[in-house]
Amino acid sequence: MTVKSTENKRNAKGQFIIGNNEGNRKGRPKIAIAEQFRNNPKAKSVLDKIIEVANTLNTDAEHKDAVTCAKIVSDKIIPTLKAQEIAMEIKQMPEIIVIE
Repeated sequence: MTVKSTENKRNAKGQFIIGNNEGNRKGRPKIAIAEQFRNNPKAKSVLDKIIEVANTLNTDAEHKDAVTCAKIVSDKIIPTLKAQEIAMEIKQMPEIIVIE
């Protein structure tokens, strides 16, 4: 049975000491998750399937995940707008009533 050593593996600031065998030795991955997805040969078929399922919304053969897929597609196609203040100058005009 192997017993792990409980020696100081961190410095005074709580950071791992160089050469320590615990923690994330390789560091942060060089390629982002989005980049890994783009490079995957099955990525296009996954996107096609999401769009296909979203297209079943409000049909007789509606897929159980159609709403979720439609939300994924719409979030990417239609950007979400953030509230912003709009300043407008309104000139006072006399009311005009036209009776025909």
